[in-house]
Amino acid sequence: MRLLGSIVLAAAVSAAIHGQPAATLTTEQLLTDRLGVSAADVAKFAAGNVVVWPVPPTADNEVAAAGAIRAKGDLRRIVAWLRDIEAFMRAAGTENVGAIANPATAADFARVNLDDVDFTDLKSCRPGKCEIRMPASFMDRFQKDVAWTSGSAQSQAAALSRTLVAEYVAAYQKGGDAALAAFHNGTTTPDTNEFQDLLRRSVKVWELAHPFVSYLETYPAAAPEGTESRFYWTRDKAGRKPTLTLHHALLQQLPGGRVLVADKQFYASRQIDAAVMIAFGVPNADKSFDLVVSVKARSGAIGGVAGKVLRGRIDKEMREGLEIYLRWLRDSAAL
Repeated sequence: MRLLGSIVLAAAVSAAIHGQPAATLTTEQLLTDRLGVSAADVAKFAAGNVVVWPVPPTADNEVAAAGAIRAKGDLRRIVAWLRDIEAFMRAAGTENVGAIANPATAADFARVNLDDVDFTDLKSCRPGKCEIRMPASFMDRFQKDVAWTSGSAQSQAAALSRTLVAEYVAAYQKGGDAALAAFHNGTTTPDTNEFQDLLRRSVKVWELAHPFVSYLETYPAAAPEGTESRFYWTRDKAGRKPTLTLHHALLQQLPGGRVLVADKQFYASRQIDAAVMIAFGVPNADKSFDLVVSVKARSGAIGGVAGKVLRGRIDKEMREGLEIYLRWLRDSAAL
């Protein structure tokens, strides 16, 4: 499962912890005093090992994990790499990925391979009864704009898909989550509800990274100083079928060489209801840097008693994937 690979790695926090500015704390103090990491794991981290620990979910449809590394290398190099978001994601192992311009156009999705998609369900699907998640207004356009009885119906549907996704992203870029409601009959989208709930229940992350984390909700209003945005798509398997996801990556450089980066998934064509990755990173005097990462995701497929077994498997995969991801970043930073 590429749930983790669909979300970009992040870096650094600037907030108060128990009344003490984060800039004055060592990463060891942050891990021990604020995040409750065991002394044994903190010692492993200080020795240069990847450390990953489970994070208790705040809802029964949620999986979460956190991890940390101390890596030899220059944090500024990672920042420059993150600015080329497509290259970063490819290097991290996400093969089907593409950068999205601002404002987005259909051309940004030209490389999305839709040959394996069976669009016939879109001829008659309705809200709540459609395999591919989309606003009702988009369903109407598929049913009205595609000549389903023609030999070119597949190519027409694929072209319309790229157009509609571009419209969706452009609306988000201009007006954030509130603008996406226009595609959902003026109501808040289910994904937005899940994301807001996921974010606001992440109390430790919220406290550590406010107001940066708050900007994930309020974008494009009230941007913290020095914040940059990047957008990208992925199309990898989530479960058994390929899933198109849309992402907003945020980058903010702070005094002292610290950097904040977050990744917000604001759309998935199936299964993944909400996902976010945030982390804390800071350069050290000995030409190394520390990085503490938090990742959370929600899916209706793992909710309730029926999803308990699947939730356990995905939780394990997330922690294993995060460990692989952090090890790759540590080793890449040292090159």
